[in-house]
Amino acid sequence: MRLAFGEFALDAEAYELRRSGVPVAVEPRVVEFLAYLIEHRDRVVAKDELLLEVWKGQHVSESALTRCVYEARRALGDDGERQDLVKTVYGRGYQFVGTVGIDSDTSYHTDADAGGVGVHSAPDAVQDPVASSSPLALSRWLLLLPVIVGLVLWFKFDQTSKQVPLEEELPVALASLPGTVERLVIVPFSADDDGPDASLTALSVSDQLWYRLALHPGLVVRGLEVGAALESAGLEPAAMVQEARVDAVLTGQLEAGALGERYQLIVRLHEQGLEGEPRSFPIGTYQIPAFSSRSALQRFVRVRDAIAADVVEHLSPTLISSEAAGISPRDPEALRLYLQARERFATISCGDADVLLDLLDRSLRLDPDFAVAWVAKGFALYSQSWSCGREVAFVDRALEAARRGRELAPELPGAVFLEVTLLVELGRAEEAYALLLEVWDTVGTSPLAHLARAYVLRYAGFLEPAMESVDRALELDPLVLAEFGSAPLSFLYHGDVEGFLERLPAGDVTADRFYRGVALARVGRVEEAHEMLEPAFRLNPADLFARLASSLTAILEGDDATGLEIVRGVVRQRQRLGTVDGEMTFKEAQLLAWAGSGEEALDRLEATLEAGFFCPRCIEDEPAFAPWRDDPRYLELVARAQTRHRAFAVRFSLAPEV
Repeated sequence: MRLAFGEFALDAEAYELRRSGVPVAVEPRVVEFLAYLIEHRDRVVAKDELLLEVWKGQHVSESALTRCVYEARRALGDDGERQDLVKTVYGRGYQFVGTVGIDSDTSYHTDADAGGVGVHSAPDAVQDPVASSSPLALSRWLLLLPVIVGLVLWFKFDQTSKQVPLEEELPVALASLPGTVERLVIVPFSADDDGPDASLTALSVSDQLWYRLALHPGLVVRGLEVGAALESAGLEPAAMVQEARVDAVLTGQLEAGALGERYQLIVRLHEQGLEGEPRSFPIGTYQIPAFSSRSALQRFVRVRDAIAADVVEHLSPTLISSEAAGISPRDPEALRLYLQARERFATISCGDADVLLDLLDRSLRLDPDFAVAWVAKGFALYSQSWSCGREVAFVDRALEAARRGRELAPELPGAVFLEVTLLVELGRAEEAYALLLEVWDTVGTSPLAHLARAYVLRYAGFLEPAMESVDRALELDPLVLAEFGSAPLSFLYHGDVEGFLERLPAGDVTADRFYRGVALARVGRVEEAHEMLEPAFRLNPADLFARLASSLTAILEGDDATGLEIVRGVVRQRQRLGTVDGEMTFKEAQLLAWAGSGEEALDRLEATLEAGFFCPRCIEDEPAFAPWRDDPRYLELVARAQTRHRAFAVRFSLAPEV
């Protein structure tokens, strides 16, 4: 029996998959996997069940199933974020979710004596007339498959690495630094070979080393983007120290070795002496394998971990080295795909973000336990909703990715920061704060943890402790707001406009331009506000904040009608997509009030509270709402905010600010 779904037809007994009548080249195991999922499509099939039933009792690892799922999705064109046919139910297994019927087309057959298979047109599916497909038949192909796959994997992953035995190399300390390094920037390691393998090997060492060092309490490590920007500016390491406001700069040079897949890595640490003179300290010279083969990957990870441990020892004897689950990928291709995605983060736009997400999805299909890739995916999805106006499903998927990353590597502050941020923007501030308290002992020394705390408290209306948390985060890392795109809005809501402007990162980020324009307009510096707002739309027309900036620009120019038209368009778009985020809704209410549309402003203010932004002082102290201060509806909305604010205070033993 041939089963039809969409443009595909599957013949389990003949081990054949066709698309619009054209055979699709897949392994027999992929056919068995699809047939079993289709047979049990009324439920989620657990991974253990698939390993038992599809592999017929053979002892294989879960990675075999992961690879099979990847091949099936690739054959069906079901990869990336789509999952229209084979759906992953995280923590449970997989489910076939396509519509299945019987393929009644008999214009082709699989008789080997007739010279192979013919081509037929796309079948018409009969709507789901059967409850299950027929059982799979055994064949000589099935008996030979483990041998063939084993030979393929041996050739692909082990052949070259066996030519050169790679012993365990451990770095040897060559120098010690005077004193403790508390802030560090890593310049992405470079390679003297322009080939992609050498470049990716160099990038992977610096990237993974950054994550390992960033886990250590008391040590602030700048993002690699900072190091790359300093290098592109042509600065010498000693000048980088001053520009990045750090104690030292870590650099690495990868040189082609004489032993095939080995490279020589030279790592140095640079600082400014007490008299301002540049000083460099060699950390070590290492023989390191490329990660282009599976066997070499394990050695590569061990050497990289040894390098990290040695660098940490030089930085401070009080820092304790720790193993970080989820930091080390188990598959070389998963690491390569992640690194390719990471390279795109700095230049990605709203229009081509799907390429980045596809790279991360492919990485995670190969290694579902790669926590760092999960967090990267979460940030990529979040930016699509927050900045590019994509549907609320992107927020849900971002939350799922952040949570998966945190569960795999609880010590990753970025995972906690993202999960807390998303919960807050989904209107679940109480849940977010409870989570933060739960994990505080693990991540509380990170500036990101304090930034996350400030975010929750701002939404809940506790502006003074929120401002304290922002300043604590800046004390731990003066560049944390710029690196993570955060604005210290608690200062603006509290009325400290100068304090807000002082802490707001400089640059051309559209959100920061909008916030700076709002602050300047609030204190009557209208001309400066206009200069700040006007370029925002040209910089990134698809960005929601750019459109809000255009609305405020028109309002400041006295063109309320145009300002209203723009902000109403933003409101309609967000309503159509189901986007929540109460603070963004509050901005819409502000602009509508500034443009004189009181009823619409109160509508959006009510939506603000429903979406989980319940800061009483933010509402009461907003100058744009002054004309409606005596309006019964306005007063009722303020009272609702105060009620939830007080309940939050009671639950978490905080002093209310009402």
